[in-house]
Amino acid sequence: MEKVCILLIIAALQQFVVSAQDLVVTNTDDSINCKITNIKDDYVYFTFSHQNDVRNTLMPKSQVKYFQYNYYNSSSMQPHQIVGYQSDYPHWRLAVSGGWSWRTNPLDKSLTPQEREYAKKLMQGLNFSFDASYFFNEMFGIGFKYDLFNASTSLYSLTETISINFAGPSFTMRFLNDTKTNYWFINYCFGYMGYTDKAKTPGQSAMIKGSTVGLLLDIGYDFAISKNWSVGIQLSSLMGTLTEYDFTENGYTQRKKLEKGEYEGLNRLNISFGFRLNL
Repeated sequence: MEKVCILLIIAALQQFVVSAQDLVVTNTDDSINCKITNIKDDYVYFTFSHQNDVRNTLMPKSQVKYFQYNYYNSSSMQPHQIVGYQSDYPHWRLAVSGGWSWRTNPLDKSLTPQEREYAKKLMQGLNFSFDASYFFNEMFGIGFKYDLFNASTSLYSLTETISINFAGPSFTMRFLNDTKTNYWFINYCFGYMGYTDKAKTPGQSAMIKGSTVGLLLDIGYDFAISKNWSVGIQLSSLMGTLTEYDFTENGYTQRKKLEKGEYEGLNRLNISFGFRLNL
């Protein structure tokens, strides 16, 4: 599943990393690669590049046979060369999100049916995340992300809770629409991933605690609901592998290093929704 998420992110990156250009077809069947800036008073206004020279012009609608927005996936013009271009964009993005998570590593085949059902309940839970990003231009930004997963279940007198948290710096790509209100975004994060498994029975407790390096990838879309506020949806893939941990039972702690076939996979998928503040 993580591979599917990564492929979706790569596909989105390939789609949006380029600047889309518009198509204008004249009555004489000439095709013009341009950026339409306005359609008003029976005229089509557009900016185009000719022999390394950027020109702003207009054409009567009567001479336009057809036009289509975002027809071309390439441009020879920089955004600031286009008439009507606005450099005023939000520099800060603060986001809180919550939703559902599924751990994707396969269960041990040796588990009994009852143990398998118990383990499945610990493989899915709720997530909460916080993002803070600063954009030094319209597309690229850096920041920090925190993500928490929590799942719990019980069987007879046993209660168990698993928490996995991620924290680390982020590199963000944002793809604003023409009005700079809605946007696609992709987060790449690399940082600390911590794992805690607490189990309790009457008169006895045990805890497994460890950490590793994790990778987090987000792809999502934010919809503006006011000048500064947005709501958003995002799909996240988190990857990490625990190779050793501390085991504590009734106050006594020992370190355990896992063999290759015993590694604890921390991979999971999140789908979440939340609010964003754009400043």
